[in-house]
Amino acid sequence: MTAAVAGDQTAFALLLQQEADIGYRLAYMVLHERSAAEDAFQDASIRAWRDLHQMRDRSRWRPWFRQIVVNAARDRARRAIRRPEAELNEGIATPNDTAAIPALLDLRAAFLTLDPTDRAILALRYGTGLEIAEIAAAVRMPVGTVKSRVHRALAKLRGVLAR
Repeated sequence: MTAAVAGDQTAFALLLQQEADIGYRLAYMVLHERSAAEDAFQDASIRAWRDLHQMRDRSRWRPWFRQIVVNAARDRARRAIRRPEAELNEGIATPNDTAAIPALLDLRAAFLTLDPTDRAILALRYGTGLEIAEIAAAVRMPVGTVKSRVHRALAKLRGVLAR
């Protein structure tokens, strides 16, 4: 970490490599598009490199970087223009059991009805297993707000799926 903060690009690349899988998954869970998730992760990497010297607590690299990834993905989601449904389903992972595909598509469609921030919060909670306090730090919200947003987003998903 110290070498990366001092400007060592190789040390910074190693830090990014450790977070690449989870960072991409977080971005993908918010954006649901491969190229947009890759772009968001790239944006986050550039922001992190630029702002690394400003990080107060170097032991909190992972939550700090994940927050940047989520913010980059949310920024892209806000700027995104509507795409045809066929494009939305590009790259969706499908199980081997083809009978489960309609349910998976329904869940995906329901997930996309959520606000990008709620998608990010659910991605952090259920996609990475972060605790509520860690999510609150990552999205810069009070713990109570994160709890209520998780509850509200899950209720909305249940409502959409029950139709």
